[in-house]
Amino acid sequence: AAMLLGDNAIQQVQVTQLSGDLGGVAKIDMPSPISVDLSSATPAASGKIVLAGAIEKLTPLLSVIQNADPLPYTGDYTLTQTVGSRGRQISLVGDTVINKFVVLKNSQPTFTENKLTISNDLVADPSAHNATINNLALDMASSKAASVSIKGGVTDWVHQRQLDDIVINLGYDLAKLWPIARPML
Repeated sequence: AAMLLGDNAIQQVQVTQLSGDLGGVAKIDMPSPISVDLSSATPAASGKIVLAGAIEKLTPLLSVIQNADPLPYTGDYTLTQTVGSRGRQISLVGDTVINKFVVLKNSQPTFTENKLTISNDLVADPSAHNATINNLALDMASSKAASVSIKGGVTDWVHQRQLDDIVINLGYDLAKLWPIARPML
């Protein structure tokens, strides 16, 4: 069940129950209700959502959306996101973990990664129009094919869109990364 409140703009969003099977593509669950209240100077947010499934069930849907051939990837993923608030800021913290990630070519594995992790810790101040990237990272721990870490911020995303102290740490092994990227070209 969901409820939106507000006259000219959305001021409150409440999702009290959400779970189910998304046509075999993924399963969705909401361990704690999602509530966002932007009606005062101090926004409040809370809640958690989990999406889980198999990549090979997701790639046909992406194929239709992108008008491209299905990507030859397999593995099991779990996406977890928690929304919260601290003072005037709203945070989004979570990760996507893909276990047993495999890239196939002619039905044979060309690349494997035991655990691929994408993690995020993002904070937004809706009244000041500022955002902070505490962490946005990709880690391929077993293969070391790629690792990316981004930190920094955006000031006044409405007008100036000024990037502040953006730091990107990038590591990769192109020979290992190429089999992953090639099907997307």
